[in-house]
Amino acid sequence: MVKYIKTLSLVLVAQLVLVGVLLIDNDPLSAKQTPQQLLSFSGESVDRLVIEAESGEKIVELIKQDSDWKLPELGGFQADSEKVSSLIEDLEKLESSWIVARDENTAKRFKTLDDSFEKRATLYNGDQIVAKLTLGTSPGYKRVFGRVDGQNAVHDLTFNTYQLDEDPQDWADKDALNIAAENVTEIRFEGFTLIRKDGKWLLDQIDEAAQVDLNETERLANRLLQPRYNEVAKEVAEEFENSSQTFTIVKTDGSELTYHLKKVKGQDQHYLQVSNNDYYFKVPNFAVENMTPKKKEEYLQKS
Repeated sequence: MVKYIKTLSLVLVAQLVLVGVLLIDNDPLSAKQTPQQLLSFSGESVDRLVIEAESGEKIVELIKQDSDWKLPELGGFQADSEKVSSLIEDLEKLESSWIVARDENTAKRFKTLDDSFEKRATLYNGDQIVAKLTLGTSPGYKRVFGRVDGQNAVHDLTFNTYQLDEDPQDWADKDALNIAAENVTEIRFEGFTLIRKDGKWLLDQIDEAAQVDLNETERLANRLLQPRYNEVAKEVAEEFENSSQTFTIVKTDGSELTYHLKKVKGQDQHYLQVSNNDYYFKVPNFAVENMTPKKKEEYLQKS
């Protein structure tokens, strides 16, 4: 009899465990739900992206033209298309495995309401919204509470909110001015010219006995062909000094680009202008120093 009671007890325990597992698996607030795709859209269809922060106080817009992304707030300047595509891909693949709430009070506490949020991404195809995700507070590293537009459920998501950067300058393509060395034949300065020959940067008009310091000439050329800048703008309010540092890049197709490095009056700040566009590029001080050529003699090896 005792053995029979023990058997029934084991069966009862097993049934209770099974019921508990089934209840957990079907609980919408359980962390053990099967991960499901959060947003339903095709990344390839997205041609406009709007990012908002601080409940809409800060906004940046990205628009796709042909295969490139542009920044209207920066006069249509080229955005970092790889960065934009990476964000869209991450949003498309975003999964939810845990619904933490379904009521408005909790959504308010987690800052995932329409009028109270930390970050929001709205993706368009033409004028049609294909996805909208509102993000709130963060419960931990690489985690954030989020809500899909039109739904009440608040999800605990694995996502870096820094990817929704609301500063248009941070989306600008910082490599937009780069030119490959193999596409250049000369870089002309006041006083001397760098000539590219057989993959090396040589100096014009030097004594036959003189030897060019190829490491120094290559360093200078690389800094000019890959100029660094912090910000870009169509217009600036600053006034410039009358004189400016000028150099010209001659490309293999015969075209020329003239660069003007202009100093702001009364400030230790410079802007770069290039003849093939209308933008002003704010250059950090270390880059100004790197782009300023030394005297011609200092690019020769010391005897």
